[in-house]
Amino acid sequence: MNAIVIGAQPRPVPDGMQFVSVLTVVPLSTPPPQPPPPLQSWGAICFASPHAVHVVCKSAAWASALKSPRIYAIGERSFALLQTYGFNPRRRADSWEALEATLTSTQPILFPRVQGEPDPVSRVQLHCVGVYRTVPITPLEPVDPSVRVVCALSPKATVAFMDACPSTGDDVRWVAIGPTTAAACRRLGRKRVFVASEPNLASVLEIAQRLVNPGVAVIGGGGTLGCALKEHWAHAPPLRTSTSGKPGCALYASPDPRTLRRLASEAKVLVGAVAPIQSKFRSIGLTDCDAFYDVVRSTYMDTARDLVQTAQATGAHLVWISSHNVYPNADGALVDEDTPCLPPRHRTAAILLSAERLVLQDYPNTTVLRMGWLVGTARPWSATMRKMQHVTIRGGQEQAQMNTTALADACRIIEHVVAHRLLGVFDCARSQGCSWRVHWAPICAEHGLSEPTYDPSTEDFWFEGDHRIQSTKLLRSGFEFGDVAALTKSNV
Repeated sequence: MNAIVIGAQPRPVPDGMQFVSVLTVVPLSTPPPQPPPPLQSWGAICFASPHAVHVVCKSAAWASALKSPRIYAIGERSFALLQTYGFNPRRRADSWEALEATLTSTQPILFPRVQGEPDPVSRVQLHCVGVYRTVPITPLEPVDPSVRVVCALSPKATVAFMDACPSTGDDVRWVAIGPTTAAACRRLGRKRVFVASEPNLASVLEIAQRLVNPGVAVIGGGGTLGCALKEHWAHAPPLRTSTSGKPGCALYASPDPRTLRRLASEAKVLVGAVAPIQSKFRSIGLTDCDAFYDVVRSTYMDTARDLVQTAQATGAHLVWISSHNVYPNADGALVDEDTPCLPPRHRTAAILLSAERLVLQDYPNTTVLRMGWLVGTARPWSATMRKMQHVTIRGGQEQAQMNTTALADACRIIEHVVAHRLLGVFDCARSQGCSWRVHWAPICAEHGLSEPTYDPSTEDFWFEGDHRIQSTKLLRSGFEFGDVAALTKSNV
């Protein structure tokens, strides 16, 4: 079993998934409040839950209230169920806030709903009446331990499931039907939380299916990020083109044209993650000379061109990994996706921008992710500074700001844009509020190392720029960064 859906009353789900009822609905006998005559003093009656529709429409005590000329529904299921009972709802919305924005009358609204929930914040007077309550089902039916995705249809379902299955692993992905349910997941310590684009089951299942079987191939991914992605997607079914045949995303450092053609027949997502520049190209005897940049440019541009041609064959989602260092120096100010990147700050930025333009212009189903300096737990900063203590950073600025991306966050960001099919350019780094020199100085002092020196009079070869990144666009899409406590102590 790859995924389960948790809620109250069972709903149909695709093959390979299971609906697990974690709550039972108990109708209440509470009669509606008696409105002052005449009946039209109620502006409307509003239903936000199919359970409330069932209880009210089956109760004789509510018959007079249902004569209201205005019946509103929040959610597709409430709307459809009211029609099944013979009513004609005047309006439908996906949330109370969306419905309220359409209202022009200030008359009070009768709101039958679940008992015990806080009332919505509203400019319209609401008469909220509890007509049912939900009770956790105990004991819960056994859940397959191999489940990789849990789809939560309400906050109460989330709480009931975690109370019954507290040992659910941290690697399990959670798909929430809305922001309130997502917040409940995070309060319970769930880290991999995705929010459906629409508050309905179809949208939840769409994301769940992408998480269960992402069909990812990482091209140019012989570096740290590519290896981390393979571990991150260790549960995913293997592609037939994978040479190992083991679960996880397929990883290709430099695939030949024949392999790329085979990938086009089955890969749903192609991730372009060219291995780190310095280690890859200095290993073949090149330094920061013209020949070095010629090889860097040809590698990036050839990989981008190959990926575009491969993706065009079947419409795969192309995710291209770039860097925040395409942005200019900005005296430590904030920059974002709307900040002009031309002219390029240095030759590496020019290459990265050329690759970005190629994939974005030639293939619309593309996401470009501008990562920061990747940090994690693989190598202590002291080891990095030991290698840099005799280095003169040519063209570098001492005040260049520290913008980082945790390796675990980088993997989750890629999974996030894949699950939600986010397209366009996204910053994926966070400013640490200090310069690299301020960060490195105490590390060098603690280990008796010399700090690197800077020579701003020469051509700029320093990869890091003097600007700060907030990644607001990514955060607005529903992504949440992990804990930064360990980032100051380790590098990748």
